[in-house]
Amino acid sequence: MSRHPGVVEIIGAITSMAIITAAVGLPIGHEMFHRSEPVSRFLGGVLSNLFLTSYIELEHNKNHHVETSSALDVDTPRRGEAVYPFILRLFIFIHTNSFAQERRRMAGYGKSVWFSPSSRVFWQWVGAVSLLGVFYFADGWRGVLIAALTALLGSAIVTIFSYVQHYGLQRVPGTPIEKRHALNHTRPVSRVLTFEIVTHSQHHIDPTTPYWKLPAFKDAPLVGSAIGYFFLSLVPPLWHRVMRHHLARWDSEFASPAEKELAKKANIDAGWAA
Repeated sequence: MSRHPGVVEIIGAITSMAIITAAVGLPIGHEMFHRSEPVSRFLGGVLSNLFLTSYIELEHNKNHHVETSSALDVDTPRRGEAVYPFILRLFIFIHTNSFAQERRRMAGYGKSVWFSPSSRVFWQWVGAVSLLGVFYFADGWRGVLIAALTALLGSAIVTIFSYVQHYGLQRVPGTPIEKRHALNHTRPVSRVLTFEIVTHSQHHIDPTTPYWKLPAFKDAPLVGSAIGYFFLSLVPPLWHRVMRHHLARWDSEFASPAEKELAKKANIDAGWAA
């Protein structure tokens, strides 16, 4: 007779599957929804549905890539902001911003944002119900809960990688996005495991650049291993101590005069002023 897994086993399964989903699903899905052809973008949405955010490209492409490293970008963590409130803040914004974008678009066509097949919100809830429905028929409400927790933890892991690639950077809204407006992690293992997305500067200069053509700039802001900094971010006091050093270098070597002023204010707001 088979037995049901215990709590520890379930926690282990949720954690391991969330890590695998984020490590494999995120880089591939991210690459797909940055392409122009409909099939690739559809596949990007399918993979993003593993995190219950099939419409994430709306916020990512039309907000993050436009406003990156500026005060208008929710994906750019503020100096002194710990990773845990950032995860919650960005998770809420992904859904509220994506919904607001699609509601405005559908209103222009006089269609329902909830029930029109041309609405991304429609496919968002269809995708979520379909994914969780599979687990309901497999294992009832326990399966639904496990699948939902796995998706939420995977989404949190994805958010942490955004945190470590943009933490504390400054850009005047509306100015060109340049190499200095992303943190780059060029250690070989990090690059292989993330489909090169941690060589991040070129991705923001031209988001259509395929991952295998992303150059590892030597004259861009460089920090250590993306995997190592991922775990470092989970301990906020150590993270802030290390990143203050990196950001001080960014302020002195990379920031424009206007960005230096923004950085001074950000340091004061973070309580870092000497």
